[in-house]
Amino acid sequence: MLRWLKLLDGILSKTVSAVLQEQCKAYDCFDMDHLQASMSAVARLSKLLHGFVLYEDSVRVGQTPRSELRGSLAKSLENFKDKLREMYVRCWILQYTLLKETMAQNKDASDAPTYDCIHYLRGVHNALGIRKMCKRSHKQFLKLMKAELLALDEKEGYELDICQILYDIHNIKLSLVDSHLVDHGCPPEKLDRSTAIMMVDFVMRQAKKMNIKDLSKSELKYTIDKMQQAIGTTKSSPPLSYNKRVLTAYLKSPLNPSEVFRAVRGVGDLPLIPVSTESATIARNGWYFLLGYAALTKFRSQKRLNPVPTTDLDEAVAWFRQDLEHGTSRWESWYRLAQTYDSKLEEDITWSAEKINNNRMELVTWQRYSIHCYAMAVSTAIRYEDPTPEIRALLSELYTDFGIRLYSSSRAPLSMGAFSLTDYTRHFSNEESQQMYEAQPFKEMKLYSVWNLASYLLRRAIINKPKSWVTHYMFAKCLWKMFSCDDSVRGGSKRISLDDLLDSLLDTIDALPQRKDSRTDPIFEPHFKIVSIVHKLVNRGIITAAEGSKTLLATPWARKVQAPEDNASWKPYILAVIRNLKHADKSNWHHRMAVRAAHIIYDDTNDAESAAAAKNELTQQIFTKTMTIQVWRPEYERPGRHFVYTTRYVYFFVALLDQLNDRANLDQLLRRVRKKQGDFINHTKLWEDVYLTYARVIRRAGNISEGHEEGVFKPIGWEEFVINTARLESLPQLAPESSTLLELLRDAVELKKLNNNLMKVSLLEDLIADLYSRLYEVNMPHVIEQANEESKEKMKVDHLLMGSDGAADTPTPPASAPTSEAPAPRGRTKGIARRDIQKRAETIVNRKLAPRAPATKVPAPVETEPSHRAEVSVTSAPQQVKEVARAATTDDPGSGQQSDIPHSLHESADDESELSEMDDEKLSKLAGDRKMMFPNLQEMRRSLDPESEISAQASADGDGANEPVGETEDDGDREGDVDIGEGEGEGETIGEDGEEGEEGIDGTGDGEGEGEGEGEGEGEGDGEDEEEDNEAGADEEGTGDIEGEGDGNDADEMEGVEPGNIQPNATVGAGHESENASEAEPMDI
Repeated sequence: MLRWLKLLDGILSKTVSAVLQEQCKAYDCFDMDHLQASMSAVARLSKLLHGFVLYEDSVRVGQTPRSELRGSLAKSLENFKDKLREMYVRCWILQYTLLKETMAQNKDASDAPTYDCIHYLRGVHNALGIRKMCKRSHKQFLKLMKAELLALDEKEGYELDICQILYDIHNIKLSLVDSHLVDHGCPPEKLDRSTAIMMVDFVMRQAKKMNIKDLSKSELKYTIDKMQQAIGTTKSSPPLSYNKRVLTAYLKSPLNPSEVFRAVRGVGDLPLIPVSTESATIARNGWYFLLGYAALTKFRSQKRLNPVPTTDLDEAVAWFRQDLEHGTSRWESWYRLAQTYDSKLEEDITWSAEKINNNRMELVTWQRYSIHCYAMAVSTAIRYEDPTPEIRALLSELYTDFGIRLYSSSRAPLSMGAFSLTDYTRHFSNEESQQMYEAQPFKEMKLYSVWNLASYLLRRAIINKPKSWVTHYMFAKCLWKMFSCDDSVRGGSKRISLDDLLDSLLDTIDALPQRKDSRTDPIFEPHFKIVSIVHKLVNRGIITAAEGSKTLLATPWARKVQAPEDNASWKPYILAVIRNLKHADKSNWHHRMAVRAAHIIYDDTNDAESAAAAKNELTQQIFTKTMTIQVWRPEYERPGRHFVYTTRYVYFFVALLDQLNDRANLDQLLRRVRKKQGDFINHTKLWEDVYLTYARVIRRAGNISEGHEEGVFKPIGWEEFVINTARLESLPQLAPESSTLLELLRDAVELKKLNNNLMKVSLLEDLIADLYSRLYEVNMPHVIEQANEESKEKMKVDHLLMGSDGAADTPTPPASAPTSEAPAPRGRTKGIARRDIQKRAETIVNRKLAPRAPATKVPAPVETEPSHRAEVSVTSAPQQVKEVARAATTDDPGSGQQSDIPHSLHESADDESELSEMDDEKLSKLAGDRKMMFPNLQEMRRSLDPESEISAQASADGDGANEPVGETEDDGDREGDVDIGEGEGEGETIGEDGEEGEEGIDGTGDGEGEGEGEGEGEGEGDGEDEEEDNEAGADEEGTGDIEGEGDGNDADEMEGVEPGNIQPNATVGAGHESENASEAEPMDI
């Protein structure tokens, strides 16, 4: 019997393989008798094998004990059992093929042959599956059943069988309920391309049963991705390439108004040709559309708090276009492709205004693509789609989205950019003159036409969805724009009636959904819109105040407000209504209410009182005390409008601050605007306009007219300028008016650093030059008086030196700089360069003003780095002018010698103007004058005559105080080039580009990383300190020659003193060592 079974196993194996390979020809020579005999023989064999199966079932449930064979006998027994299982499965396969052939030859054998066959397969599959025998015979039964099921034209009722078969073979889940799938212990096989293509139709049926949002999160989406991997990329073909070119050309073409209007009427199509490839069959089943729609839905269903990658949208665009390129003429593919381009546009303009300012053309391109797709979707839907209720609802959504896209494209921030033909100018030939000329291919779509078309689409959308408040709301906005536009915009079109406008607003409020509970915020947009429009109608005299208040009864926040009796009482009434709306907005998301209230308060009178009231209204919600702009995007605000509003608010608030002369808040707001480049439309233009306003406020505060610098510095030469400015910086007490001027000058200098190449510096330099010229002008009498006193002191010293005995034995003063001859002055002189005015302005600001931030109190005689700014706070109140340090302790004689202006990183001799090259000589000369030439001689005289005038002055000034003054001025001269990077500064003006390039380096510490607090300029001061510390050593060690030249001028000024009486310094670096020298010692006489 075992031999017979072995022989039967071989026969079954060959027979089943032959039958499955050629099912159509396998039984051509079989008649009905032969078929019946074969089926009877297979049934007997199956009955015999089924006894073995029942034995295994009995052993598995514990009814029969297992065999106790061990070793090779156990292994042989298991192999024998496997052979019997294989034979058992093959018997059922062969029996199915015989049964199917019998039904084919005898039509009367079964009333429903397909159902009987599937019922047979289903029963055998269930019996084999629960026994884990599906995998036997190389899964031949599973593959046979898969082929039979997927070949059915009508798969209704067999979904679970198909899902189970595919799960057994490929371990993929297609069932919408995972609990219906049973594990039959089959090892999975890789999904092949042919099977994946066969599965497309069934998978599409399963996907349609699910909500598209749920599909992206289900196991079915994972199966779809595996199927697409198995199908692979679409192979190109000539028809496919042609269609791709046609579609690309259509999307890139300009918007022709006539074509758009024809598409809306259902006239218009693309000349695509049929594609007869395997991928075309897949496309007709909607496979590529499903992939694109799933990718689009996945992106749109995300809750985004920050910008996210748009890879899902790019995939969606590729799938939708692939569907259209196969010539499917599916209107929903056009519709979803339009939504995809809309989503790309919205993602680019929702989070930042950077792309609006810098990549406007890309955004306009997305808008144009979207409008093209919407137009083709409407045209295709009208021609091909059946008006079922589901289709009508979807078409209503299409009309709504298309209308909103048209309206949004007509409004800021892109403002009709999609309809512009600027980039589509082409050449034409003139028939009369036979010449070529350039012109636009057709007329641009007018603004009023866009609003009119949008209102038409929205009106059609309302027909099938009358309860959509968004559609009513956008329709009302279109009507308002058409109603309120000028006659030049309206052209010859008929004006919208007032009743239609008001009815659309009332319909919007009626269509609002009911609030689910009291904790949810109401939808404010329709209520605020009707309040805003009615107020404008009353202001323009179109309706009376009584009619307006009657209309506003539609909103619940106006019902409890006392109605106005006349137009005079309208303003308090409408402010009360808006105040009620603001109070109802618990989360303070709706910023437009506060701004509307401020405009109502201010626009009628425009006086200082109303400006202060409007400012108070805005500072309650929009602008904080530190001028932080708190404007969030409400849920239903169109993307991109947020930045339009913030820009408008800043312009309005700046105008109020200008009228109120509020320089402190304007200064803070200016810094906020500079830092937040991504929060404003046309940020560069906004920055320039705000700066011009700030400059006007500064000029008013200092009573300084434009061009004041020319009247002050043009009559004098550069040499006189250097001498006077150096004396101005050394004045111990400035004129009373100087305190305010210095504060204004500091604001102007900081503003220049804050600019950091954003706008041209010529306007900034004009302001600084005018302020400094005024400071120079008011202190000129004190400078002249100081010069006269120094001249008298110098004559006294010269007289004492001439009468002294033993002056030749006087040792070298430790505080004097090296004596070396100064370079000869240049042969020609020019006017005062603008660059030198900037340097002197920065120097005097840093020397005469204390840091803005209050510092810890230290003993008066000691100043450690007095000119370093620890913090730049935002204020404009005048501060006490700081006197130049004239005394230092013996413990720290070098304190106060460093200037707080950091050295320029690009400073070189080529960058100096003529004035700059001579500054060192003049400043050193003047510094020598201030030190009264020889402080050690004062010590000598003090030792001889303690009661003399020279001894008293030496004890007051001291060596440590006199010496740093000259060096500080020299350092200031070198450090004044911090923000100056242009070439030679000769003449009256300087090169702007070079200076801006240098400011870019200096401006990196302007507190960009300091956050939103008040101390926004702290980073700037720190950056300057670090630069100064890093460069101070290099400048002191490497510029000894320059310092020597400066002190050489002191030697030249010694009138009546013989050179032999003074011992020169041994090295150039002695000036550096003298910083650590102790107080001057008495000379030996």
